[in-house]
Amino acid sequence: MAILLFCSGNAWALNKVTVTAATGGATISADATGGSYTNLTGPIAAESAAGNIGAGTIIFVPPSGFVFNPGVTVTVQITAGSGTAANNINHIALNGTFNAFVAADGSSITTTITNASSSANTIQWQNIQVRPTAGAPLATGNITTNGVGTSGLNNLTYNNGTGNWGTLTEVVGATSKMIVTLGNQTFTSGTGNSGSVTNQTAGTSFNIPKLTATDQFTNTATGYSGSKTITWSGPGGNPTYTTTVSFTSGQSTTTLATTLTKAETVNITATDGTLTAVPSSPLTVNPGTFANLQALVPGESSAPGTATGQTGSPSTQTAGVSFTVTVNAVDANFNVINTNDTIHITSSDSAAVLPANAALVAGTKTFTVTLKTTSSQTVSASDVTHPGIPTDASDAIPLNAASAALVRVETAANGSGTIVPAQNVVVGNSLTVYSISRDAFSNFVANVAADSWFLTNVTLGVVGGDLVAAGDSKSATFTAHAAGSANVHAPSGSLTATDSGTLTVTNANTTTTLVSSTNPAAFGQNVTFTATVAAVSPAVGTPSGTVTFKDGATTLGTGNLSSGQATFGTSSLSVAGHSITAVYGGDTSFNTSTSATLTQTINKANTLTAVGSSANPSVSGQSVTFTATVSATGGGSGTPTGTVTFKDGTTALATNSLSAGQATYATAALSTAAHSITAVYNGDGNFNTSTNSPALTQNVNQAGSTTALSSSTNPTVFGQAVVFTATVTANSPGSGTPTGTVTFKDGASSLSTNALSGGTVSYTNSTLTAASHSITAVYNGDSNFSTSTSGTVTQTVGQASTTAALTSSTNPTVFGQSVTFTATVTAVSPGAGTPTGTVTFSDGGTPLATNALSNGQVTYATSALSVASHSITAVYNGDNNFITSTSGTVTQTVNQASTTIAVASSANPSVFGQSVTFTATVSAVAPGSGTRTGTVQFYIDGSPFGGPVSLSGGTANSSATSSLSVAGHTVTAAYSGDSNFSGSDNTGSPLNQTVNAASTTTVLASSTNPTVFGQSVTFTATITVVSPGSGTPSGTVTFKDGGSTIGFGSLSSGQATLSTSALSVSAHSITAVYNGDGNFGTSTSGTVTQTVNKANSSTAVASSANPSVSGQSVTFTATVTASAPGAGTPTGTV
Repeated sequence: MAILLFCSGNAWALNKVTVTAATGGATISADATGGSYTNLTGPIAAESAAGNIGAGTIIFVPPSGFVFNPGVTVTVQITAGSGTAANNINHIALNGTFNAFVAADGSSITTTITNASSSANTIQWQNIQVRPTAGAPLATGNITTNGVGTSGLNNLTYNNGTGNWGTLTEVVGATSKMIVTLGNQTFTSGTGNSGSVTNQTAGTSFNIPKLTATDQFTNTATGYSGSKTITWSGPGGNPTYTTTVSFTSGQSTTTLATTLTKAETVNITATDGTLTAVPSSPLTVNPGTFANLQALVPGESSAPGTATGQTGSPSTQTAGVSFTVTVNAVDANFNVINTNDTIHITSSDSAAVLPANAALVAGTKTFTVTLKTTSSQTVSASDVTHPGIPTDASDAIPLNAASAALVRVETAANGSGTIVPAQNVVVGNSLTVYSISRDAFSNFVANVAADSWFLTNVTLGVVGGDLVAAGDSKSATFTAHAAGSANVHAPSGSLTATDSGTLTVTNANTTTTLVSSTNPAAFGQNVTFTATVAAVSPAVGTPSGTVTFKDGATTLGTGNLSSGQATFGTSSLSVAGHSITAVYGGDTSFNTSTSATLTQTINKANTLTAVGSSANPSVSGQSVTFTATVSATGGGSGTPTGTVTFKDGTTALATNSLSAGQATYATAALSTAAHSITAVYNGDGNFNTSTNSPALTQNVNQAGSTTALSSSTNPTVFGQAVVFTATVTANSPGSGTPTGTVTFKDGASSLSTNALSGGTVSYTNSTLTAASHSITAVYNGDSNFSTSTSGTVTQTVGQASTTAALTSSTNPTVFGQSVTFTATVTAVSPGAGTPTGTVTFSDGGTPLATNALSNGQVTYATSALSVASHSITAVYNGDNNFITSTSGTVTQTVNQASTTIAVASSANPSVFGQSVTFTATVSAVAPGSGTRTGTVQFYIDGSPFGGPVSLSGGTANSSATSSLSVAGHTVTAAYSGDSNFSGSDNTGSPLNQTVNAASTTTVLASSTNPTVFGQSVTFTATITVVSPGSGTPSGTVTFKDGGSTIGFGSLSSGQATLSTSALSVSAHSITAVYNGDGNFGTSTSGTVTQTVNKANSSTAVASSANPSVSGQSVTFTATVTASAPGAGTPTGTV
């Protein structure tokens, strides 16, 4: 071969054409078959020296399975070469293009090189479009020149190392179908299923081994993976399934268990709801094993594979008319199986005409059946050959009656009754009967009108008029008027008639009820008994005759019935409970009856008692006689006997006997008072007790009295006990010993009221105040003696001595802790009692408080003692009854109180640059309390923050800081303590102050908008900090055109700029993205739409020889330049 070498200086280079393969053909969808084309970029051919691409043709051939688009213009662009067109291939200006030719069938692209370059060129093919010729199998291959072109391409070198001008690969199209692969089948991508399908049995579970997601050409969709909800089903009586199925690379990895119930040939489909369900290969489902018989009657059809195996419902048949029953031998899902077993037919109708046993033919047989009994009946089929096969009963068959043949006298109009049976009919009762027509099988037809109604076999008092036909002659009513018997006859046309049973008329039963006019009644009171006799249903009428009234077995009397009632009156019943009955004797139409027993209660009669006095009022000791008179009342009668008890209030005085209704009682022992005298009659066998009301008031007047008083000790001191004794005697003419109470008084004030005993009473007192007291005793009288007052006794009482004791509730204490001092003051014997007044508590010589005694004690609580030892005393200041005293000294020790300190932040978390203040709160530890003074030192991350800060109200605030870095900071505080409180810090539980990056906003501006192509534009991004953050952000800003980065800028004083003149002619969506720094978060500006318009241009023309001579070659050169502010090199044609 010939190799051309060109030398440039001392360097030698090989002549060659370097090919950069076309791109964009790596993933061409099979869906593009016969449709849209894919646009390729390139290929590119680059000469290393002028003329490496020789004149002639370069012919591109697509790989098998692809074609080029003949409907577009493919161009070839000079992308590198001379600025002089004459030096370039086909004399095309730099960046200019010439056309290539696409064969009409897309089988090739031909590029014609008419002029080789005189300066090394690079050419790029543009607008080459390809598509697959078939969806399957998937094609792949390279675009080649295959040596068919005539252009000399020196030493072709391929950048991709594959020796081609571009690789085309057809890939699976969009997932669109779901393929079902059945047992014994194999699925192949691009072709589908192969192999014969394994038959299945109805009702037997089998597995669907594979589901495959494919494109429209059955290529496996390998990208279809994960968990999918799949629904698969067959037609007719077969179920639909929905379950979760796992897919890997387009194929299922989950076994799908399926059960088909209908024997048939089916196609199974599956889908996830979005993919087309492709029917499977035909699947033959055979019947299962013989499991049941199926009996189908007219109106029903077989429905194999369904839950019930049949559709429809039995049609109505007529008694005595035959019809056919179809019996099938079926599997568990009602598919007919092939057998010739012998079948036996039975029915729920015991009168049915049934066929003889017969053999099935190919699993089915039709039998003829005649039913005779109306209502719903069933027909059953059983297997004689195989008794283990379950008997099948048909659904209930409605059956109508045949034509009427009989007429009968029955008990119900609707045919639900029977022939009227022989029965008794009570006098006064009625019985309605009906003429009923029935068919030859005794099935009810209608309630028909009888030709006539009459009685037969009539006896005794029954007459023909006892039977009355209804207006429509369909019924008649028999009424019993007198004893006897008969049968009812009701013929109708030619129908065979049946009479009723014998109706026998009988007497009616009765009931007797008994009531009393007064129950209970009093002894001697008149009582009337009333008996009511009535017929027992269903009998009617009013009984007559007599009623006998009895007390137990003893007859009291009789009464004649009038309108069903009889009465008997008496007042001679004794005091007791009497069992009264009424016995009805019956008459010619009504039977006898006896009432239930009525218990008549006769109670004692009530009484009235009156009392009188022989002398009223009387004086103490005078004799008085009381007389009581008792009489019957309240309807009772007679003279009471027995006794009367005389009472003074509730106290019985005496019980005396009545004589002719009266009793008396005499006494001289009544006390001086008003006495409520009653006489209580105690009753006897026939009369109740009674008491006179109102009571008799007997008045007895009082006697006079004298009182004397003495003292056991005089004088005494306060609290010392003294006994005063009072003696009370009766004044003549009174006598006896006075009772009641004596009131002891100090001047006009009552001291005590005590009860007399044997005429004397004592009173002990230890509470008289220190003074002279005028003591008297006042007798308060009793029911028999009047009041009296003693002479005055002067009792002298002096003050008592005291002692004081002091205690502390807590010792030692801490500052601010409350301590209670208790002083107890007691009397010194013989003095007694509880001192009152006040106690003064002192610390050394300084009084602390003066508090009042309560029950001899007083307390003083304080939390104000300073840190020191204190000498505490209590001085009792005395009162009217007690002299003063002073306690011993209690030394109270007070120590410093402990403290705790807590730190809080004004903002936590905060952001960078935000001002933060810390507050320390110093608290006293219980039981200490009070106001803390002194200072607090703050620390941030272990280093002092500012100087010590004085406490105010127990808190201290640090100075503000906005210089905390973005991080977590530990904040502590130390309290210095003071004379009353010890120091403390919070190092054990410090405050964790979190400082986050501050938020920012980005604002973007354009220096010039719109611009023209090539014009420089500067974009300025300004970054500001969002409050409460502060400071100046640093870092970088990314400038973007849509989603593409066009440059970066560093922040300076919060701003970053980017200048560019490379924006293409269009509208550009420019944004600025601040990327943040250690202290500030990212942010993105709003979009600035930068419009770039075409730049203006100017064209200048020059001649290579001007002037020229005839025949001389002249070259004209047109130079096109951009007009300011536009820039760049124009392309295109001139």
